Amino acid sequence: MHVPFAFVGLFAGAALVGCNRAPATPAGTAVARSAAGVETPVVPVSATAAPDSAVYPRTVVHVLGPKETIKTVAAQYLPRSKRLFAAELVADLTKANPRAKAPGDTVRVTLDYPAAPTATRLGWSREKDVRGVYIPANVAGSPQLYEVLQKSKAAGLNAVIFDLKDNNGLLAYPSQVPLAIEMHAARSYIPSLGKFIRFIHEQGFYAIGRVVMHEDASIDRHHPEWLPKSRSTGGMWREPGKMHFIDPSNPNSQQYLIDVIHEIAAAGIDEVQLDYIRFPTMGNQKDADYHYDETKQSRAEIIAGVLARVKKEGLADTGALLATDIFGIIAWNVPADVRSTGQDMKLVAQQVDVICPMLYASHFNKGFDGFAEPGREGYHFVEKGTRLIHELIGADTARVTIRPYIQAFGWRTPNYSPQYVRDQIRAVYDGGGSGYLFWNAGNKYSEVYTALSGGWTPPPPKPRPAADSTAKAR
Repeated sequence: MHVPFAFVGLFAGAALVGCNRAPATPAGTAVARSAAGVETPVVPVSATAAPDSAVYPRTVVHVLGPKETIKTVAAQYLPRSKRLFAAELVADLTKANPRAKAPGDTVRVTLDYPAAPTATRLGWSREKDVRGVYIPANVAGSPQLYEVLQKSKAAGLNAVIFDLKDNNGLLAYPSQVPLAIEMHAARSYIPSLGKFIRFIHEQGFYAIGRVVMHEDASIDRHHPEWLPKSRSTGGMWREPGKMHFIDPSNPNSQQYLIDVIHEIAAAGIDEVQLDYIRFPTMGNQKDADYHYDETKQSRAEIIAGVLARVKKEGLADTGALLATDIFGIIAWNVPADVRSTGQDMKLVAQQVDVICPMLYASHFNKGFDGFAEPGREGYHFVEKGTRLIHELIGADTARVTIRPYIQAFGWRTPNYSPQYVRDQIRAVYDGGGSGYLFWNAGNKYSEVYTALSGGWTPPPPKPRPAADSTAKAR
């Protein structure tokens, strides 16, 4: 894919030169080239090398060892290159070193950083009008990212949400959390998380890391004892289908999630967004036995306790904000839904900075709120859901931002169109929300970009409605 030249800070200072034979230099080492053109062996350069006194960018010469290739060299030096993706650096090195194929051949590499760079948070307050799109890990970790950022910026968006831990329990970056390594859960879609976040910031975007909490297929496979127990069989209890819910009250699973979140926050993320932070709701609920004493605590208290631990331990001394996604139906405060999920808005609001209700009209059942086809009523469900959450959290509305997810897909929505997108945005502000996030699992946002093109801008945020502390179950 062609990479637009306008991206800030991606290629500045890069200069690669050709390869030479260097049989006298031990294979697998690197040499530095001085201004006079003299090459001297140096300690092999690593992704975590401490800063030194050399000026950067600088060129080093890597001598291929047995079984080494351009690809393995690129993987070694990628964290210290301004290139985001391994394929880009492989292409650079291949072009600049066409004869580097055998042990003893030299590969010249430009290092842009003395060590893998870290990111500094943008420092935006929670009141900032954040407008973003979700991108899955495979897109965040590929050159497709450039196109998403370019189109999003042209549409007036200022944030991206990207998967850092998904429903399978897989981490999008090479985590150093011991349990993640033990479970083989760490991946390298994003080879250097700090560098990736720094790049997102350089393009003017707020970085939100999505972390799936209580659905985790990796834990299911490696630590099934952290799942609920079956009262009838004594074995593990699971939801029917493909869901892999772990026990939210299990202290071991809680600690693992906190360790992952702290690692993410320490990398410079602006906001950690928790998804699937709830109890399972399908299957034989009476057969599920959890770690906590159900006669002394409610599910809602357990979820609030997890959020409190994440805030206190996971985000400690990092400055990252905490957001949580909630079922859209929770805004209507139906007691059965609150009890089963554990998502009680009053308790949640006391622990987080941002609440992201998933107000997709298409996800409401036929007949809900009197509509034969709820999917057609995007404005209604976004506006009302946002307003109801303000009423539910009462006085906490002064310190918690309501930033809904709105749908960017046509499932069960025959009238989905750019106008439908605009109606949802208008509904966010009419309901007292601040900012919005688009969800499309397939990363297809053509209607969104069309809706926001041509100079159309959303209305300015309206003053939040007065808190209604007497909000009752509906």
